[in-house]
Amino acid sequence: MKNFAKFLFVCGFAFGFANANDAECLGGDAKECFASAKAYEQSGDNAKAQEFYQKACELNYAVGCNKAGAIFASKQENENAKTLYLKACDLNHHESCVNLGEIYENEGNCNKASEIYKDTFENKKFKPAQAKFEALVGNEKCMSDEIKRQKEEAQKEIDAKIKALKPLEALEDKACEPGDGRKYYLQGINYENNQTVSEAVMLKVFQKSCDCGEAKSCDEVANIYMKNYNNLSSKDREIALNATKRACDGNIVTGCQKQIVATERSMGIFDIKDRQEKERKIDELKEKIVVLTANHEKLCKAGSGLENALNCHWLADFYLSTGRDHEVAEAARLYDRACGLDINGSCYMVGKIYLDGHNSRTNPDDTINVDFGKARAFYRKACDADVKIACKNLGALYTLSEFEKDCDANSSDACLQAGKMHARGNESERYFQYIAPNLTKAQEFYKKACELNNYEACNIWGMNAAEIEYKKESYKYDEAKNALFKACDNGIEKACANLEKWIELRDLENSCEKNNVEDCLKLANLYWNGYGRNSYMTRIKPDNRKATKTYKKACELENTSACYYAGNIYYKGDVARQDYDIAMEFYKKACDGEFALACRSLGAMYYDGVGVEKNMAKAAEYYGEGCDLGDNSERYNSCEMYKKAKNAK
Repeated sequence: MKNFAKFLFVCGFAFGFANANDAECLGGDAKECFASAKAYEQSGDNAKAQEFYQKACELNYAVGCNKAGAIFASKQENENAKTLYLKACDLNHHESCVNLGEIYENEGNCNKASEIYKDTFENKKFKPAQAKFEALVGNEKCMSDEIKRQKEEAQKEIDAKIKALKPLEALEDKACEPGDGRKYYLQGINYENNQTVSEAVMLKVFQKSCDCGEAKSCDEVANIYMKNYNNLSSKDREIALNATKRACDGNIVTGCQKQIVATERSMGIFDIKDRQEKERKIDELKEKIVVLTANHEKLCKAGSGLENALNCHWLADFYLSTGRDHEVAEAARLYDRACGLDINGSCYMVGKIYLDGHNSRTNPDDTINVDFGKARAFYRKACDADVKIACKNLGALYTLSEFEKDCDANSSDACLQAGKMHARGNESERYFQYIAPNLTKAQEFYKKACELNNYEACNIWGMNAAEIEYKKESYKYDEAKNALFKACDNGIEKACANLEKWIELRDLENSCEKNNVEDCLKLANLYWNGYGRNSYMTRIKPDNRKATKTYKKACELENTSACYYAGNIYYKGDVARQDYDIAMEFYKKACDGEFALACRSLGAMYYDGVGVEKNMAKAAEYYGEGCDLGDNSERYNSCEMYKKAKNAK
């Protein structure tokens, strides 16, 4: 059988195959066609590369179609490129779908490009296609009917908002009437919850409310300014700090908390030079906070009106702002009560606490476990009251729940998408995160998706696993490596790039198995030395046991240097049992094959009497052979030792 394989291999060269893979390709092996094409491409023979990429494509190897399409595209032969990209796309090579869309886009056929991008991200769940689709919206020459409709609707919405804001322009000049402070405060909170106006408009409304005597609005003014405190002008800092003082003077506990921070930093109007005066001021504020906390709590419990509900919410805001371990649970309790009293922003906040969870370090009773069910219930209530940030959270939660449910039903795409949501979390446009990133959880979904043959997931899971092991300074890459090979073998080029040396190792293993003697030697050397580049998947741990076995096989295939290395292994006895007889057999075979260093090693064994009796005649004989074969460049070499052995007789 070995002779027959060798015959086919020789025949391959007889028929003019430049690569060892060509014969297997013409026999119908798509992967070998791709390997041949890659080899031709690396050697600069693009015509041959294109020929073999197309052969791989004809055998339904999607990456081959993509590569052949790319070569045509680079030559502006768009019709050929589109045909190949379309086939790759139909074979679920998602990058080819995007490449196909790009050709149509560049040709000005943006309706077709839009159709392809949309299908690719909606039905194939390939996120880069969504970015391409969305980019078309801003491209005037690429204005499909769908995109025109979206743009027109977006403009109508903007126009409506602008129109709705016009009555606010005269707020500064309008005199305060009884109840205006609270009215404008609630209006500002409504804007904030619904995200329907700019921050500048919210600031205008809260500032008017503050000027009309609503102390909590002064606190909101300070909140808006202090989000970007370091970049504020001195005038705006002064406004922010004055607002904080007015909030505290109006008995808003969060205002007093901000005033403590300002006093500690000695900022602006609170620039206190004397240390004792600063400490006295802070002590006064802390005492006031204790009193205000008790007052807010009392008013929160006193009834079920708006004032009671707002005091619950304000105190919860304070507890959440302190960062103190036990007060997160207190904030959740107060937000829950305020939510029950129809403060819709409180429903959102308590939902967020249940979504994030809180692990109390001081008291197990204060721990809040992550509870998606409770989070959804609170978000649902807030969303129903048109708190848009809660609707976005709710959408993300329901989306994740649906993905996890479908994943349980063995949908590989759903597992992949659930993994991505857990990995990156889901960030809002403004203040908060919807879902906290959780790589451990994400890996569970990526792994299941890979097991269900989602090859994109295999690549992601493999790389994450490799990175985790790399950071632990471990070489336990088997799972990661196998996942990446699975992805690479099924058309995910990024996985192939991530594997690099592992692919070379596998190719050498396959070639050595077919008795390619030179590749057996390369394989043995790679096993022996390992490969230690500082990246995740290119690191290969030395495996001396496999190296020994492979050196012996290469020696059997008449590679003299392999015989010499095998001899060294048995001579030293570091990784295999020390056996001078076996070492001598390997050295003799290598020396007979005219490998000079092996002759020198035999000479040394007879010269020193290692494994055999000392015999200067034999030593001189082998040293002489080594010298004749050119071992004369080192300080210790066969020629010098030949002289010593000869003179010692």
